[in-house]
Amino acid sequence: EDFSAGLFRRYAGEAISEIVGRGKVPIVAGGTGLYIKALTEGLVEGVEGNTEVRRRLKEEAERVGPRGLWERLREVDPQSAARVHPHDLYRILRALEIYHCTGTPASALRGRHRFSERPYETLKIGLWRPRETLYRRIDQRVEEMIKGGLRDEVKGLLERGYSPELKSMRSIGYRQMVEHLQGVYPLEEASRRMKRDTRRFAKRQMTWFKRDPEIHWLSYPEERDRIMELVADFLTRAPTEQEGADGGKTEETH
Repeated sequence: EDFSAGLFRRYAGEAISEIVGRGKVPIVAGGTGLYIKALTEGLVEGVEGNTEVRRRLKEEAERVGPRGLWERLREVDPQSAARVHPHDLYRILRALEIYHCTGTPASALRGRHRFSERPYETLKIGLWRPRETLYRRIDQRVEEMIKGGLRDEVKGLLERGYSPELKSMRSIGYRQMVEHLQGVYPLEEASRRMKRDTRRFAKRQMTWFKRDPEIHWLSYPEERDRIMELVADFLTRAPTEQEGADGGKTEETH
């Protein structure tokens, strides 16, 4: 089953409402920059998927490859193309699908929306670590995932009939393990690529988050006391109950 920023926003919103209803302040920990933005600022709504358009675009992708399809996106929507990696087929397809269904570039729709719903009052805290520390922890996490049975997990999914082309199976970790099981490269190379791609992903996410002026970047544990001060101040001035189910105010710390 595909998951999206829209579904995250819906499910997280339901959880937040339930928590606030108990008189508590929700804490949202983690999530990609897009998912946090969708939750706290809203999404571009109203563009339904079109099965026939998506089928034709996928057929074209098989002929010209993701890069060729990305080049076409760059012709009709250069702003969206600049935001998407040339091999990110899922987002390329979605941007082109929006263009073909509406006649309007996805970037123009985003510009009109301006992500300005602001359904919650939030405190955003980013925990900063030196890059070398972050990369070392990423490498350790990959090694733990492999030792913990990632290879057998992916092998079992393939044996149960899950397609390697599923969006979830193309994510970091699963993609490299699928290619290893297909004989493309040995396990050691799969591990190396997982580490490399996770580091690249972390770098892109940091670039995204640094564009958000609302995030307080603090070192942990060195600035633990400052973090506690920010949280305490937020809790003393923020209401703790929802003012209505139709867009009322809630709180979120991140």
